[in-house]
Amino acid sequence: MDDRFYQLAPGHMVSSWIGVFCSRNQFRRMMDEGQWVNDDDAWHAWCLWLDEHIGRDYTDDPESLASEFAEAYQGTWRNVSDWAEELMEGCGYLGTSNHEDRNPLLQFVDWDQVADWLEQDYSYHLGPNGTAIMWRHAG
Repeated sequence: MDDRFYQLAPGHMVSSWIGVFCSRNQFRRMMDEGQWVNDDDAWHAWCLWLDEHIGRDYTDDPESLASEFAEAYQGTWRNVSDWAEELMEGCGYLGTSNHEDRNPLLQFVDWDQVADWLEQDYSYHLGPNGTAIMWRHAG
């Protein structure tokens, strides 16, 4: 199992908009500092992470976050819950962190195991700070 990445889908209000990965150490630090207990806490911690790494505060504007990512990568966002369900069906459930009570969609991803599937249906961009942004190919 490749433990470099976690799936990050913090809260229901975010899961309709984004599917983003961040490195294990960054996310672990964010979890430790934020101590998420509900969707609002998760969204706040996620916005702090984005503000720190890309210099934008999306706290009150999730729609702009989604549209800017989609425009930048010319993709069509899908609901992260649906994506996670497909991943589990197509590649097997690969395990969850001990924070699944706070964020049920937080799960390990084995890139070797899903590489062929991703190439067929998705693209991803590995950006600075270990962030990989997933998007569905248009059409």
